[in-house]
Amino acid sequence: MHDHASGRRGLDQLPLALAAALRLSDVGAPHALIANALAIEPEGVHALIEIAEAKLRRIQSNTSTSLLKTGGPRPPTLDGMNDMTLDNIGIGARDLDRTLAFYEQLGFTAASRSSRGATIVSGHAKLFVFTVRHATVSRRSGDPVANAPGLDHLSFAVADVDGAYERLSAAGVEFECAPADTDWGARAASLRDPDGTSLFLLTWRPPPVTSEAPNVSPDEGLDQ
Repeated sequence: MHDHASGRRGLDQLPLALAAALRLSDVGAPHALIANALAIEPEGVHALIEIAEAKLRRIQSNTSTSLLKTGGPRPPTLDGMNDMTLDNIGIGARDLDRTLAFYEQLGFTAASRSSRGATIVSGHAKLFVFTVRHATVSRRSGDPVANAPGLDHLSFAVADVDGAYERLSAAGVEFECAPADTDWGARAASLRDPDGTSLFLLTWRPPPVTSEAPNVSPDEGLDQ
């Protein structure tokens, strides 16, 4: 049923719940475990996987069609580099010590420091903070789609965004937006570092619990 040879091309384009269902199914997870992980009824797992499979086939088909239309060779990819991970994100600061103190309030600790800057870590997140030569700041909007292309913001996943918001607010950290449910699946709060970098703290919400299998056929209602 599952095309492992394809490397699940297009899986990252699926909604989170559908992608999670396929990944768990691919490793042989029983329906009861998948249902528990996605907070749905076990009877709905089979239909959810069928929908995910059909949507993934459509994504793969559309991608293949687009490549054929170009008439040229398929562009090189890094699909084979399964060990690639994001190492760090660099943040330029006007005042290095002030910016480091801010991120310490968010739970980061210094891993190393040199004449160029400092590497700070929190869990699996790693930032390299350095002093910039030019202090001119071009403030970006809090709405990512309203900004120019380029690195836009940093999002940090936390277990309890409301609790984090309360603790940081009590410590004097100012937020632009208190925790609120979003239409993209998370509950998030926003703030900025001393140099105006847009930051989000977020907690992903589980999919809504359903009492019956999704009433969607594999070939209908699949477009995002």
